[in-house]
Amino acid sequence: MMTEMTRYKQQTDVDDDTSSVGSARTEELPTGTTTIHYHMGSHWWRSRTGLEKALLVGWLLLLLVVAVLVAILHVQSRSTPTMHMLLPHPLSPSLSSENICLTSECVMLAGSVLSSMDQRIDPCENFYNYACGGWVVKNPIPEGKPTWGTLTKLSSDNQMILRSALESPKKTQSKTEEKARIFYRSCMDVNKTIEKLGSKPVVELVEMMGSWSISGNWSAASYSLEDDIILSKINQTSGALFAWGVSEDDKNSSNHILQFDQGGLTLQARDYYLNESEKVVLDAYIDYIAKVGVLLGGEENATRIAAEGIVEIEKAIAVITAPDEERRDDDKLYHLMEIEDLNRLAPFMDWLTFVNAAYKELDRPLTRFRKIVVYAPNFLKDLSDILKNITSTDEGKTKMHNYLVWQSIKNYIGFLSRDFREAARVLEKAQMGVSGEEEIWRECVVATDAALGPALGAMFIRDAFHGESKDMAEEMIRRVRKTFVDNFKSLPWMDDSTRKAAIEKASSITDMVGKFFFVGFVFRGDMKAVFMTDFNS
Repeated sequence: MMTEMTRYKQQTDVDDDTSSVGSARTEELPTGTTTIHYHMGSHWWRSRTGLEKALLVGWLLLLLVVAVLVAILHVQSRSTPTMHMLLPHPLSPSLSSENICLTSECVMLAGSVLSSMDQRIDPCENFYNYACGGWVVKNPIPEGKPTWGTLTKLSSDNQMILRSALESPKKTQSKTEEKARIFYRSCMDVNKTIEKLGSKPVVELVEMMGSWSISGNWSAASYSLEDDIILSKINQTSGALFAWGVSEDDKNSSNHILQFDQGGLTLQARDYYLNESEKVVLDAYIDYIAKVGVLLGGEENATRIAAEGIVEIEKAIAVITAPDEERRDDDKLYHLMEIEDLNRLAPFMDWLTFVNAAYKELDRPLTRFRKIVVYAPNFLKDLSDILKNITSTDEGKTKMHNYLVWQSIKNYIGFLSRDFREAARVLEKAQMGVSGEEEIWRECVVATDAALGPALGAMFIRDAFHGESKDMAEEMIRRVRKTFVDNFKSLPWMDDSTRKAAIEKASSITDMVGKFFFVGFVFRGDMKAVFMTDFNS
C-alpha cells in the first residue's frame, strides 16, 4: 500500500502546497490513515491565452448580433404586408367600397387580367405561364401567322373597326374619307377586275423599261447603265443597288439633306445570301423569281437561268454590305461631302445627272457642289468596282438589266392576280416558316391604311375614341409635361440658357390626342412635295 502511495504527495499541512504553480484548490481523498491531496487542475479562464480570450469574446458578440437580427426579421415579416395583403381579396369584408374601383372599365380590366393568368402555376417556378398562361390557351396562333401576341391581336381587332367604317352606308364627313372608301372597294375587287387583268399591268411596266430577257426581245448592244438605273430607281422608285432620299440632317435637325446608303437586297438580311445554312431561303427566292417570270410569259428553263443571274448580283451586293453590328455608331457612319466627291468615290455613273433626273420635275436643279451625306462610302466604292466588272460583257449587262427590272416590278406582285400572290407565298414560307392567305378584306384595310392612313385614322377616332378617354389622356400628358419641366430645375449639369431652351421646347410640344393631320406627298421621282391638312378644322 505504501509503495503505491509514493506517487502521491503525503500532506499533513494544507497550506504547504498553496505555492504550486497553477494550483487553485485541492480535494482531499480519504485513504485510510494517510490523507492524499489530488489536484483538480487550474481554473479554465485563467489558463487561457490572451488570443484565446479575445476570440471567445468575439464569438459571443457575433452570436448575440445574429440573435438580434433574427428577432428583427421575425418582427418585420409579421408587420410588412405581403403581395396577398397588397392585393386584397374581392370578398374581404374589411375593405371599404371607397378603395375598390367598380366601374365597368375597372371590372372589365380586372377580368381581362385574371383570365389571362393561370393561377394554378407557381409564379416562383414559371412566372410567364403564371401571368400569361390563360391568354396563351385562349389565343392560339392563327393559321398563316408566324407570331401572335396582344399587340397583333389588338391590331386585328382594330382592323374590324376600320372595316366597319369603310363599309358603313353612312355618309362620310370629307372628300378624303370618301376616297378612302373608293380605294377600299377597288381593292376588294368585287367585279374581279384584278383577276381579269392578270399580268397586264406589270407587262406594261417591263415594256416601259425596254423589256428584259425573260419575256421579250432585249439586246445589250446599246446598253447604258446610268439610264437603266434612272429608269429603275427614279421612274419606278425601286430599291435597287443602293438607298437614297432626303431626310433630316443628323448634325443639324433644322436642315434637310440628300442622303445615300447601302441597299439593293430583297431578302431581309445579308446572311440569307452568304450563310450556307440559309440555302433553303435562297433557293425559295430563285423559285419565286422564276415563277413570276413564267407568269409574265417567260420560258421555264430560260427564266430560271435569268432568276439565278439576278440572285448572283444580289449575292455580290450582300458581300460588300456591312453587317448591322458594324453600323451602330452614327458618328462613324456620317460622311458629309459634295455630289462631285461622290462622282470620284463611285464613278459608275454621273451622280449629278442621277439626282437632277428627280429634281427636274420640281424645277430645282442642283449643282455638283451640293452638300450630301454618305453613310456607306466603302459600300458605294466597292459597288462601283462590282458594276464595272459585271457590265464588261453582254452577259453581265443582261443580268444587270434583269436585276433592275426585277427590283422595279417586285413591289407590285401583291397587287396582281391570285397566281402572282401564290408565287410570293413560296418565299414567305421559307423566311417565316408559315404560309397562309390573309382574308381579302384585311389585306384591303391594310392597303387603304398605307395609302390614305390619316383619312382612315379620322374615321377610326370618330368610331372608337370617346371624349372621356381624350380628357384622361390629355390630363396624363399635362402632368408628364409638368413633371418633366419641373425636373429641369434640379439638374446640376444644365446651365441656365440650356435649361430655358429645354423648358420652351417641352412647353411647345403639340398635344395630338384625338387629333389628326393629313400629310400628303406629291411624288416626283423619289422627291416629295409635302402639304398638310388639319382634319379638325
